[in-house]
Amino acid sequence: MKTIYLIILFFSANLLAENAPLPPSVLTIDEMVNEFRNSLTTKLGEIAKNFIAKSSDKTIIYTNSANMKCNGEVIPQGDPVAGLQYNFKINGHELVEKAIYSGCKSEISLVEDVVTRGASLVPLSYNDFIKGKRSFELSAGQTYLLYRISNAGNEEIFKLLIEKSDTSQLVEFYILGQKFLRLNFNYLESSTQANFTYFGYVAKYVRSHASWTFNNSFDSFTNSIFSSKGSAIQFTFFDKTGNPISQNTFSTQFDQRVTSNTMAKIRRIMDYHNYYFPTTTVVQTGASNERLKSELRVALNRLQNNVELNLVKKQIQDYIDAAESSLILDNRPKQ
Repeated sequence: MKTIYLIILFFSANLLAENAPLPPSVLTIDEMVNEFRNSLTTKLGEIAKNFIAKSSDKTIIYTNSANMKCNGEVIPQGDPVAGLQYNFKINGHELVEKAIYSGCKSEISLVEDVVTRGASLVPLSYNDFIKGKRSFELSAGQTYLLYRISNAGNEEIFKLLIEKSDTSQLVEFYILGQKFLRLNFNYLESSTQANFTYFGYVAKYVRSHASWTFNNSFDSFTNSIFSSKGSAIQFTFFDKTGNPISQNTFSTQFDQRVTSNTMAKIRRIMDYHNYYFPTTTVVQTGASNERLKSELRVALNRLQNNVELNLVKKQIQDYIDAAESSLILDNRPKQ
């Protein structure tokens, strides 16, 4: 029987090694969250290159070398234009972390809370903290993760909940306090069953000079994937009635309900909160990469043929990461 390849699925790396394997085009939980969180990561990287950093005990304050305008006000030389604060506490088998991101005049933009339970608990490294980078995958021995991002008034924007055992994993995603996606994984020695349940919601988010109303009402439904390993790896997709569907049908429904829908909405909210930070310019350093042209041609071919779009997304994110690490240099003339 012809093998059907799965394009969209969420698994942590350690589970992939132990259960029915998946193709390399799999979306991880990290990639899913970064659909919207990368806007924050990129902004923090630009701030670090544009301003003067003063660090003390997990707190970083950024200042400018001259007077500057920020959000319509003049910020005097030496006054804070951005700040990062990170604290953590380990109590037995529980790690509690909090990161606070501030913009001009020390106004809080976003707050992140992370609770991890299990073994091998390691706080976020200093280098990852200042770059805004974080992984949301559970490591070996860890059984629980709660990630929450909120505003200064403690209004929840997004929440991720993961609970894992030896034979199952539950992953839930929330927007503005309402669940929009639940993933249930059941693991056997030679197979994995994954259930994707989509939930409708009606939500509103109001801030100064901006508001969003999201009317995404529909009856919840579940699509499933069954993967089995034997002489060949086989992936079978099912609709809400249990009837087999194509990979394209499954991927299209996921994109319509999650990637191009809810995650795009969360990104718009995150983009708004980036306005709390000062204006930055892209600082170009590093060396060019000859293989870039051939990789772009492959990505263009995939786009033109409307295939493996998640690989294209992942490739673009790899380019962003490389540019932020000064591995790609843009020598194009300024427009």
